[in-house]
Amino acid sequence: MRSISTNRSAAIAVGIAIAAAGGFFALRSKEGASPRSDAVASSAASAAPFASAAPSASAAPSPLDFAYLQSRRDPNEVLSIVRTLNQAADAGDANAQIMLGKVYFHGVRGVPADASRAYEWFTRAASNGDTKGGTATYYLGVMTQDGMGTTANHEQAARWLEKAANSGSPHAMFLLGNAYRAGNGVTKSPEKAVAWYQRAGELEYAPALQALAIAYMNGELGLERDESEYRHYEMEAEHALAHPPMTP
Repeated sequence: MRSISTNRSAAIAVGIAIAAAGGFFALRSKEGASPRSDAVASSAASAAPFASAAPSASAAPSPLDFAYLQSRRDPNEVLSIVRTLNQAADAGDANAQIMLGKVYFHGVRGVPADASRAYEWFTRAASNGDTKGGTATYYLGVMTQDGMGTTANHEQAARWLEKAANSGSPHAMFLLGNAYRAGNGVTKSPEKAVAWYQRAGELEYAPALQALAIAYMNGELGLERDESEYRHYEMEAEHALAHPPMTP
């Protein structure tokens, strides 16, 4: 039995599909061509990516997948999707809030980047459960560290990154390792830096594996120089580069 959250996300997906299809038909009508002859084929093609927002092994791109939104070429379609996301986000859907955060962080066709709005949506998503493995808190950590859409605060950035890391984000684990390495917002600790690099490395995050390789090569972070360990982590990093984890 699906959870209420999954059903809500599926409903959002259907709404976005309808908005996208509407934009297509409106465009065809303006061009003077009748949309009727293409209705069945277009509907099937448009609906396929929106069939379910729940992940599966062979799932087509979802409207809650930022890469899918970036791939849309028609600004009117993008704006329709963003409007639908806004309605869902205002109603409290954390997935939609995260998507809007990404929309305003990166910018998409027809919607320019806006760091303040991105920060606002990520903050709302974080307070609403941060449903996607620490995505919202990861972005909040990056933005707070760099002063994007908010005042720079390295201590708060480290707290956000730790929340994201504990939610399973290898990107946040690596950045938190860097923070402990440099003493940036936290008390400097080579041991904790190594621990976070190792956790990210277990998730096949190449930059963390490379950091460990270099540490063993140079005898850094409290580690003894070790040629064997250096080669081990270098090989692991090369392997990880072939299939990197999904970008937050």
